[in-house]
Amino acid sequence: MKTGTASGWQLAFLTFALLLLVVPLNKYLTPVIGLSGPWAELFARSLPFVIYFMVLAAVPHWRVYALRDLSIPIPGDKTAEVALVAIWKLSIAFAFAGGLALWHWSSQGSTGLETGLRLNQIHEESATAAFSIPGVVGTILMATLIGPIAEELVFRGLLYRAWERQYGWVVSMILTSTVFALYHSHFIPSFLGSIVYVCIYRRTGTLRAAIYVHSVFNLALWYPLLGQFMFPSPNRAGGDLWTWNLQIGALILVIVTLPIYIFMARNKREPAPEGA
Repeated sequence: MKTGTASGWQLAFLTFALLLLVVPLNKYLTPVIGLSGPWAELFARSLPFVIYFMVLAAVPHWRVYALRDLSIPIPGDKTAEVALVAIWKLSIAFAFAGGLALWHWSSQGSTGLETGLRLNQIHEESATAAFSIPGVVGTILMATLIGPIAEELVFRGLLYRAWERQYGWVVSMILTSTVFALYHSHFIPSFLGSIVYVCIYRRTGTLRAAIYVHSVFNLALWYPLLGQFMFPSPNRAGGDLWTWNLQIGALILVIVTLPIYIFMARNKREPAPEGA
């Protein structure tokens, strides 16, 4: 099956088949290798990418296809936009936290807001994971380097383009973002993030732009960096809605600006010809 002729549904099936394959394979390999705790979690996260790159190396047509995609540079007039979008996309994570806060506050009041999100637990678990050796390796190697490359090649490079040929770019963006979100822990921010990756890809004509934005997002949200500010500190009054000003402001920003950026992406920029 060639990447240029495979349908989006075939590629989506293969994507989830890979994920299903990883589950029993991980259960078998983890005790054989002797991993446990955070190292076992890191291994489980890394295994799909290892298998993907093994397949990529074994299938010449796919390898050439991927290398061609990765070779297309970001146009000089789009570098500033890529940098701005990388910063702006961080607001989606904070907007998600703001949405959770509003949900708990509107349904259960201040008490529900303070107890429902368990800020102490969120910060303790995030800090413990981030400062462990597996957490550092997972963030720097997998989340920042390997993960964005593999995911953009699969979801934007293969899935999005296959569905775009069949249904047009808007439907393809929605379908690709749905599959991408189902592949991740938190559906809503992953879905919105995928929309941004599709838009920056269309605006620049290269997967490199989506990879850079994806990589910056993953690294910046590491707990020692901006991740610690995603939720208010437990020392502050978590039940007071004003404590969530940053997160609610980010939610408003995303609601206003994301549709604008989608509209801006309606005109697709074609990749620069080789040698240009």
